[in-house]
Amino acid sequence: MTNSIAMILISCLFLFLTVFFIVFYSIKSYYQIKKNSIRNGFLLFEVDADLKRVRINNDIEILNYIPEFIIDLQVKNGEWFDINLFLNFFDKDTKKILVETINSKDKEISKTLLNVMLEGSNNDVTYNLSLENKNSNMFLITLSWEDIFSFSINKRIQYIETQKSFELIKDKNFVIYLHLKLSKIFKIKYLVNEIASILVKKKINTRIIIVNKNENFFIYFENEAIFNTLDIEIQALFGYITDLKILNSYFDICVLIDKAVISEFDNNRFFLLVAYLLFKNSNEEGKKLNYVLINKDALSLNAFESFENKYLNVISLINNGNYLVKNAPLHDFSSSQTSLKITMPIFSEEYLSEYENLLNNTDLQRYLWLVFFKDIDKYKLTNSILMIEDFIFPSLNAKYLYHVFKKNKHLQICIKINNSENYEHLISKLNALNEASYSAGIRINEIEENLLFFLSKTNIQFIIINKEISKNLNVAKNIVSINMLMSYANDKGIILIFEELNIENYKKLITTKNNEKILYLNAQNKK
Repeated sequence: MTNSIAMILISCLFLFLTVFFIVFYSIKSYYQIKKNSIRNGFLLFEVDADLKRVRINNDIEILNYIPEFIIDLQVKNGEWFDINLFLNFFDKDTKKILVETINSKDKEISKTLLNVMLEGSNNDVTYNLSLENKNSNMFLITLSWEDIFSFSINKRIQYIETQKSFELIKDKNFVIYLHLKLSKIFKIKYLVNEIASILVKKKINTRIIIVNKNENFFIYFENEAIFNTLDIEIQALFGYITDLKILNSYFDICVLIDKAVISEFDNNRFFLLVAYLLFKNSNEEGKKLNYVLINKDALSLNAFESFENKYLNVISLINNGNYLVKNAPLHDFSSSQTSLKITMPIFSEEYLSEYENLLNNTDLQRYLWLVFFKDIDKYKLTNSILMIEDFIFPSLNAKYLYHVFKKNKHLQICIKINNSENYEHLISKLNALNEASYSAGIRINEIEENLLFFLSKTNIQFIIINKEISKNLNVAKNIVSINMLMSYANDKGIILIFEELNIENYKKLITTKNNEKILYLNAQNKK
């Protein structure tokens, strides 16, 4: 009996110690990661020059990180505070420029960008300060910072997340580069673990570094000196490239780049090279630049420079506002034109004919949308349904979205779903918009299980059904799924909008007891 009790006590003690050490090391690991995590970010400040006061202008709830030297100050609560408290953040040289700028009698609209040092801050962090006149006595100040978020996945693999990725790779002999498909942008955390599990299988006597910048991944050896020759290093890296092919549904570029090519580029031109590889891999039916070594022999500099000129021409056109804002009117079930319209930025036929291939096969469409959002105050968006890509939406500041809504009556936002796996990442922000009484919906490419789960977790106002479904409503698969969606929409009061619908052909098929909840875009209003 005594022995049994002793065994039970020993077992309980062992269980307690096991749980204790698991919890202890989990907490220790968490704080170790947290200690190394100084995320890229920004703070917006509004400065009242007359009353000598400042307040933070961010949507506080969605700030991922506030620097430690600010976190205990009243700065973070959004209330006005004394300007001297703000000025004391900065070193004396920066403070002098700020005082002179704010007190200047010249109140013309201007913008100043400074690289600054902050008192009490981490000196390894790069800070930028942007000052912009709002009116005669008000300034907008943006304080942005960027640094490395780094942690060890295991003893052999280090993960680094930074906007300074090019600085880390420029002196390496060889770097594996992977470009994540934008439709998979929410899969970064998953893919870091998958890549690490692939890399760890081969035993190399040096740490492997994984660097991530948004959709860009770089993989290299920490100590390249362990390899007796460059050929041995290339062979080792190509072994990893072969293994990484298992993830080809997530990446549209996977190449090995050598130092001779990297040394030809600065940070900006390197990502032009990425755009060039995307373009080549999307367009050529013959040899593609994927799963290969990108050296000077493989890279035709003449072809790249020709691409670069066209690419920069498009960037210049976008920056100079040489694009159109198209409004495609919606019709109701009786074929009458409504006041609602789908709004999007597009290029005129003049430019589209020359650059369409480039726009469709690089990141330029995304750039066009981002510039459009930056300049959105120039346009009247009353009664518009504004389309936003799902991979852009989560990065938009909620306060900025509220500003856009307030400025434009009856504006609605539509999230274009590129990948059904992205639904779960949109729920909280869409619900926040709905709770603030703003209207939002989605555009879908298919009707499947993830959509139904998403609809059960949100309260969206409308669903736009893409043209591939709308043009083929009489296909058996579509008949079943559309009937199911229409039944759900009727119960929830959701408006269904069909793209490029021939209403005469399909009117009977989509007739419901709530025909006022059916809208469509005429077939001639092509997107």
